[in-house]
Amino acid sequence: MNRRTVWSLALAILVAAGLATEASARTIVPTPNLSGTWRLEHGSNGKYWHGGRDFGRGNDRGQGVGLGDVTLPRAFQIVQGPNRVRVMNRRGEVVQVILLDDHFGFNGRGGFGDSRFRNRNQNQNDRDVLIGQWHGPVLEAEQMGPRGTQVTQSFRLANRGRTLVVRTEVARGRSGATMQIEQIYERA
Repeated sequence: MNRRTVWSLALAILVAAGLATEASARTIVPTPNLSGTWRLEHGSNGKYWHGGRDFGRGNDRGQGVGLGDVTLPRAFQIVQGPNRVRVMNRRGEVVQVILLDDHFGFNGRGGFGDSRFRNRNQNQNDRDVLIGQWHGPVLEAEQMGPRGTQVTQSFRLANRGRTLVVRTEVARGRSGATMQIEQIYERA
């Protein structure tokens, strides 16, 4: 064997060892199944924060003032598919559709919540369409609202899948003010 062949083999072995190390270092987390019927935890209407200030619980309908558009209903059903997650109210009406960005080829690189994509593919009637991405066991979805308002929701299972924690953050465009809402649902 000549010197060039030896160096090529050595380089190939190093690359293969590096790839094997990288693959074994990654932990594969299965995508949780959010499908099912969910009801707001008994005695809980959600908790609201604005800035760092705790605003306590919402009213008896599970909503704070003006938050009805960003909070989920007291009871809803989730149907999870490979490319999207649909959230429907008790009457079966679609409340939200979360399109998983990997379906569009973004693969988590610069496409998550890309407003150019949404503006090009979303009409006025689709204001409840969010672009989502799995981050380990947490589904994060975002949507740009009117006047630069950004709504980000995270869905996380707890209590061995019997509890769904939905955290919504609303960031106002130019003012930069943020409000966070946390709602805890039990599997029905």
